[in-house]
Amino acid sequence: MSASSRFKILLLPLLFSTLVGCNLSQTGSPGVPATSTEMPATVPPTNTASPTAPPTQAATETPAPTATIAATATSPQSVPVVQQPPTQQPVSQPPTCNPRTDWPVYIVATGDTLGRLATATNSTIGALAAANCLTNANVIHVGQALRVPRLPRVPATSTPATLPEVWLTQGTVHISSYLNADAGNFQLQPGETITLRWDGAPEGLISATFYLVSGGQRQQIGHDIDPNDGFAIAWTVPASLGGELLMIEGSAMNAAAFDYARTLAVSHVYAGT
Repeated sequence: MSASSRFKILLLPLLFSTLVGCNLSQTGSPGVPATSTEMPATVPPTNTASPTAPPTQAATETPAPTATIAATATSPQSVPVVQQPPTQQPVSQPPTCNPRTDWPVYIVATGDTLGRLATATNSTIGALAAANCLTNANVIHVGQALRVPRLPRVPATSTPATLPEVWLTQGTVHISSYLNADAGNFQLQPGETITLRWDGAPEGLISATFYLVSGGQRQQIGHDIDPNDGFAIAWTVPASLGGELLMIEGSAMNAAAFDYARTLAVSHVYAGT
């Protein structure tokens, strides 16, 4: 065999091996992944997160009401203004009175009146009122200390239940119109309206009652409670008069030295013609 033939024979296996090797380099060896030199294509990223639930609005907790704190002023605290009561006009006062200190002290007991104390101490209502600076002689109080010219030998009063009634007889009945009069007997005109008045009534009376008295029975014919103008009434003469006694009785104030008073003179009245 010629040398060229042998060279070809030897060259064939070499070519084959080269071809095989190139092929293997392109396809890779079995079981070994081929390494690609090309950059993979850019694929949009796939969102693999779980499906998003629709947004749920969180429960809004209502805040508790809070007290609004007023801003504290930094200015000085205001001082409350005290309103003063309206100024009263001065009232004129009576002249200063100084009670007597040279008289002994008497303590007013239950049932006492200034009139009874005046009688028990041989004094007068006016003198006791002046000595003790009393503005109202009708008002004294149990336990009140009064100056008297001398202390009574016995209590001026006892309990009201045992006090005797003190009567004073004073004054006369004045008849404004009559037909005849003789020694206290008056003949009056029936149907005529006349005035009966208590002349010389004692001071300290607060009321007066006018009576016709016959056979121990008294018939009231009038009443007067105003001592300022004297005690008097208007009276219409009845036709049935037959010698009845005409008299007046009065009740005393608290400060009087007596309880009751009556007219002194007795007047009998008749119906005339």
